[in-house]
Amino acid sequence: MQKIRKAGLGARISVPAALAAGLAAPLLAMALAAPASAATGPRMGSAGQTGFVVTGAQIRDVRGQVFGRNGAGFASTQAGIGGSLSLWAGGNRGTVILVGISTGTGSAHQPWSPGINVYQNHKLIASQNDASVNGKTCTAAGTCTPGDSASWADQQQFRLELFYNRTTGNVEFQAKNANGDSYSGFYSVGTGKSFSQARVTADFGNTPFDSAGYTAAPPAAKLYLTWSRVGLTSYSGHRAGLVSWWTRSHLDLVDAAGGAVAGSLFNGGTAFRTVLTP
Repeated sequence: MQKIRKAGLGARISVPAALAAGLAAPLLAMALAAPASAATGPRMGSAGQTGFVVTGAQIRDVRGQVFGRNGAGFASTQAGIGGSLSLWAGGNRGTVILVGISTGTGSAHQPWSPGINVYQNHKLIASQNDASVNGKTCTAAGTCTPGDSASWADQQQFRLELFYNRTTGNVEFQAKNANGDSYSGFYSVGTGKSFSQARVTADFGNTPFDSAGYTAAPPAAKLYLTWSRVGLTSYSGHRAGLVSWWTRSHLDLVDAAGGAVAGSLFNGGTAFRTVLTP
């Protein structure tokens, strides 16, 4: 969700090398025993994200909250920082609906801004302030204006959600700050859509497919963004965190200027931390 100019990509960072560099120590040592029925898939690579991927189910709703850190603490490694939730239909080259929130790193305590992006075959086809996303910005008191004008202070939790309404064919989205101010709307994808993948991630580029904002690797492992209160709902109505009968996989950033991985799940499979790696 970072609104930044594209930069060159760096060397690929392997997961074993990252773990050998010390990530198996305190930053990532928060494992929680999973139920016997829980399915864990192989680690997956991404050119623009790190976090968790859920597959093996049709997902109609994904939600969670991410803490808005002071972006200035990442000025040496990134042009912007942010995280997102996304629903994927039709595979890697299909339809992707992404709601996210991001901030800049050029000065201390810049505001965080939410947004919505829709991709088809890796191409952006709709975003905030487009008429097709039917967006509105509202105060907690209920005063609303069309479009995306939300700008929220850091050092608070931001709640994000995507919901596919199979009756209307709309994907409804919402971002909300701790005070209850919100940015929300919906995008029509039509009925009969099968969202077979959901992601909860920390992001590094202009799109889920690039790491343009990651400009330099950190000298040592560094805590990045933390997700909590993560939940998903299947088409059948099953509700759970990331640990359930569906398959969850770690998503590791690859082919970027530096590395990034997600730590072990905690709080019953509803929370995790992400870490930048050299």
